[in-house]
Amino acid sequence: MSNDTPDSDGDRGGELWSGLVAVVSVKADHDLDAFDGKDLIGSLEARLRETLGTVRMDMSLAPEGDSRSESSGAILAGELHLDLSAEVDGETLEETLTAVLEAEIAVARGLLFRIARLERVDHDPDEPIHPTTATPT
Repeated sequence: MSNDTPDSDGDRGGELWSGLVAVVSVKADHDLDAFDGKDLIGSLEARLRETLGTVRMDMSLAPEGDSRSESSGAILAGELHLDLSAEVDGETLEETLTAVLEAEIAVARGLLFRIARLERVDHDPDEPIHPTTATPT
């Protein structure tokens, strides 16, 4: 019986890397709460970098249909897509993302959000992020 731990969360040669792919639905309660998508992504990115240190990320926000405020052109509802990888274990990355989403979306902006999809991915820091898939045996 070996005491070696498996290569989990992308642990390679002492470097721990883990990744997440997430889809988050964001919605304003009413027209007065419409939000700037670029500002939201910027604050999420800044908070994640501040909290995690070394992090690689790709974020995009797609408005849902014709969901822009008539008065300001800001977004009323959208789908936020995130690809993240960081030098932390998968559980820490997931907890950090959830806390940052809560702080930046719900608390700071008073918006509603729901994590529609959250998937851990295997990640080599030298390669693009790819979702983990299981093959039936």
